[in-house]
Amino acid sequence: MELSQNQNSDPLNWNVAAESLKGSHFEEVKRMMGDYRREVVKLGGETLTIGQVTAIANYETGTTVELSEEARAQVKASSDWVMESITRGIDTYGITTGFGEASHMRTKQGHVLQSDLISTTTRMLHVAGNDRRRSALSPGLLFVCF
Repeated sequence: MELSQNQNSDPLNWNVAAESLKGSHFEEVKRMMGDYRREVVKLGGETLTIGQVTAIANYETGTTVELSEEARAQVKASSDWVMESITRGIDTYGITTGFGEASHMRTKQGHVLQSDLISTTTRMLHVAGNDRRRSALSPGLLFVCF
């Protein structure tokens, strides 16, 4: 009997809908949309949200990516380590070796390998950016992925 009274006072079942949202992902979706709408995604080593990655990947949002000062210091330390490893002749995967199935190949010109990698990736982004089906691909996504 109580059920029929609730149905009469709530013919569109708004109360049922509201009740079903409790414990759902509604708040998480709202947070992701907030992240997606931000103009700047500042990287600092924390976990990226789905909303942030989506905004960066979608070039049309105009979202820019910035490094925090702490992250800049970490990138510099990493770069210094790579340069020291190259100078000392230490083999390092993807820096002085090939990738994947070509990882057995070695080079003493790690800087050339890295330059070629960046050039190839840039060309791939350019081609993808000119493909109408992928026109929204963002170069910022490359920055986040690497």
